[in-house]
Amino acid sequence: MRATRKILENTFTVRDMGPINHFLGIQITCDMRTKVITLDQSGYISQVLRRAQMDKAKSVNAPMDPGMSLLKRNDKRMMVVELDQSMRKEQNLPGNYSGEEEADQKEYQEIVGSLNYVAIATGSDISFEVGVLGRYASDPAQTHMIMAR
Repeated sequence: MRATRKILENTFTVRDMGPINHFLGIQITCDMRTKVITLDQSGYISQVLRRAQMDKAKSVNAPMDPGMSLLKRNDKRMMVVELDQSMRKEQNLPGNYSGEEEADQKEYQEIVGSLNYVAIATGSDISFEVGVLGRYASDPAQTHMIMAR
């Protein structure tokens, strides 16, 4: 550690600011006695919730229903229905989001991007959900915005 610091001091202007306690929205706690380092983003998450006007929302145990299926806003899923062996008819499936009102793309991307930062830095428990939401960032529907919030 000292050798690395010496190399850095020879190359850059270095100022010792003491032990680190906050970095890029992550609160860092070092317990030297137990040799445990704790990373906490609750302050950053509270800030994200305020920006998304969700600071009064109740928390949930499972952020996304495991059976939930999301579609692109203009996805035209079709189902082939056999009327008899010689005729086929296409029919819209329930859950088709075609024509659903679009959400504010910039706001959606800000929310999903902030959630992605939390997932990467300290919140791996939401990684799957954030990945699913990210798929719709180019054309989010209101349903996607509700899921992001």
